Amino acid sequence: MVVVTAVAAVVAHGLYHRTPVLAPIPVATGTPSVVPSSAEPGPGAVSVTPDVLRDPVHADVQRLLQRYFDAINDRRYDEWRSVVTVTMASQKSRQAFLAGYESTRDGSILVYRVDRALDGGLRVLLSFHSTQSPADAPQGHQVGCLVWQVVWPLSWDAKEAQWKVDAGPTATSPQVDSC
Repeated sequence: MVVVTAVAAVVAHGLYHRTPVLAPIPVATGTPSVVPSSAEPGPGAVSVTPDVLRDPVHADVQRLLQRYFDAINDRRYDEWRSVVTVTMASQKSRQAFLAGYESTRDGSILVYRVDRALDGGLRVLLSFHSTQSPADAPQGHQVGCLVWQVVWPLSWDAKEAQWKVDAGPTATSPQVDSC
C-alpha cells in the first residue's frame, strides 16, 4: 500500500508540474520595443493572440479595430465616427479629431483579450505603438513614439448591428511608455 501510494504521488507530481508546450505569445511590457525605431510604429494591421482567435467575436472585434485605426491613420473623421458610439463621437468634433491626430500614425496593434462585461458589452485589452510629433503627444509624454496599453469598452449598436468603440472609465486610464 505504501509503495502504491508513493508511485501515485510521483506520477501525480510529474503530471502536475509538467509544463505544456505553447506557442510564444507576445506580451506588452514597459521595455523598449523590439521593432527597430526606424520602423515605428510598425505594421498597421490589427493582430490578435491565439487566445483571442478562439473567441467567437474575434473577427468582428478585429474588423472594428482595423477600421478604427485606419480612420485615424488616414485622417478620415466620418469613418472614425462610424465605428465609435454616439457618446464617444460627441466628445470629438471633426476639427478636434483632425488637430488631435494631425501627425499621428498607429501600428503594431495587438489584441490580447476580449472579455464580456456585465453591461452586455465587451472589454478589449490591446496595445499599439503611436508615432507623432512630440508637440502633439499627450501631456507628460512629449516624445515621438509611444507604446499604449489600454482596455477599451465596446458596445453593441443594435440599430447598426455592430460593435462600436465606446467611451468609459476603462478607456480613461491607459498605460503609456516611450518606445
